[in-house]
Amino acid sequence: MIVIDKYHDMDDEALIEHAIEDKHAFDIIVKRYQTRVSGLISRYLWDRNEVADVTQEIFLRAYCALKQFRGDSSFSTCLLYTSPSPRD
Repeated sequence: MIVIDKYHDMDDEALIEHAIEDKHAFDIIVKRYQTRVSGLISRYLWDRNEVADVTQEIFLRAYCALKQFRGDSSFSTCLLYTSPSPRD
């Protein structure tokens, strides 16, 4: 049996609307951006475990803030802006 993923081809804004109610939609967002976020974090942290922890924290923050996303900028911009800088 083939399962068709109804979220796979959605743009970020549509995914966000669905992710508020359906965690599977947020899983798609994580898969879409995890490499980019962890790549950014790895510029500041060299320990893989720390990179994974911080990446997970960023996605947790993003998930908790989904209802506040207004779409003034792209979701990827907001997500990467949430990423901690060396000052954090």
